[in-house]
Formats: sequence, structure tokens, C-alpha cells
Amino acid sequence: MNVRLATKIDLKGINQLNQANLKKNIQDESIITSEGYVSWEYPLALLQKIHDFHPSVVAIAEEKVVGYALILPKEARNDHPEFHLVLQKLDRIIYKQKPLASYNYYGMGQVCVASSHRGKGVFRKLFEAHKNHMQKKYDFVVTTISVTNTRSIRAHQRIGFKTIHEFDDHFGNWIVVLWDWK
Repeated sequence: MNVRLATKIDLKGINQLNQANLKKNIQDESIITSEGYVSWEYPLALLQKIHDFHPSVVAIAEEKVVGYALILPKEARNDHPEFHLVLQKLDRIIYKQKPLASYNYYGMGQVCVASSHRGKGVFRKLFEAHKNHMQKKYDFVVTTISVTNTRSIRAHQRIGFKTIHEFDDHFGNWIVVLWDWK
């Protein structure tokens, strides 16, 4: 398995993995509970716009995308309506006595690992690549996780993410987690 920055060719594989793991596309509630899920849909056109700001990180096995961790710089807010709404909330959160807006951070757009590769360290490798590629340019990465996605919450905590806030919106209840590299 190879973990690297995505190419434009990888975007179709990211889209396919996103579709397969969208909560709305999973019929079995026990899979949602035990395996986790992704909340935001990423059509190919949106992935291409995001890629133009910064390539995301992918895990490739047998020439197939088996994991991804999307990089969402704040500059992508105008192309991603949900991200724009989340950034409005995030920028007002106080972290270390300052609003997040005063820091140089980016958003984790989403992380997903194919069921065939879960439990094999892919999640950790995706985040190690994030840190290696982004820590010189950014102070930290921030993301939101549905409070019902306990598998994702635990996985992020194991990497080093800390919960800094909680909020509700039209999609549900969320925690805001931050991985501070300083």
C-alpha cells in the first residue's frame, strides 16, 4: 500500500469510496454503528475544485483508492457550501484564548478507509502524511465529527485530536476536534 498526495486520476476513486460509505447510502444500521460512515457527499466536480486548492492524501492498494483524507483549505469555502457554513462556526470558537479565525489552519474535509482495509493502520498513515505535508504551512487541522460516529471519534482521538467544541445544526450534533502540531 502506498500513501501519497492524490492525482486528478485518483479523484474518481475518492468519489466512489465516498459514495459507498455515505450514511444515506448504507442500508444496515448495524454497519453504521460498528463501521462508521461519512456525512458529506463529494461529487466529482467538487473534488476537482478542492484538488485545485491542494491535493488530498490517498492510500492506494492494487492501483485502487482504499482510503482518503481530504484537505480543505479555508480558500475552498466558496466552492463547498457545507464547509462554508462550518467555517462560520469554527472561526468563532476560542482556542488558547484566541478565536480560531486568528490561526492559520485548514479543515479535514473527510477521512474514509475502505472496509477491506480497516484495522490495518491506513487511517494513521493517512494522518501521518497530512502532518508531513501540512505542518510547515499550518498550525493545525480541524474537523467535525457526528457525535453518533463513535468509531471515527475514537480513531481521531488515537491520532491526537482533542475535542474543543460541540454544536448542533440541521444535520445533527457535532464535535469539533483539533490536532495541534505545535
